[in-house]
This record gives sequence, C-alpha cells and structure tokens, in this order.
Amino acid sequence: MNQLIHFILKIFGLILIFVGVFMLSTTSSFWAGLIIVLFGVFLMWFKNER
Repeated sequence: MNQLIHFILKIFGLILIFVGVFMLSTTSSFWAGLIIVLFGVFLMWFKNER
C-alpha cells in the first residue's frame, strides 16, 4: 500500500514538472512555473523516512 502511494506521488510529481516547464516556456508567469517545478521535484524525491 505504501509503495502504491509512493508511485502515485512520483507520477504526480512528473506531471507537475511537465506543467511547470510548459508554463515557464509559454506564459509570462515565470515564478508560478518555477514553484510548480520545484514542488514536482520535491514530490519526486520525497521519501517517507519514519
């Protein structure tokens, strides 16, 4: 179950990175795109270490 959640977070992070890069390259909202990309990277590399 925990691995499934981890996988979903990685997919969601990838989608966020693509959306953020798309925003960076097309619109003038540079900071919004940058924040989305950083959040996507955070989701990709987030490990539940407890």
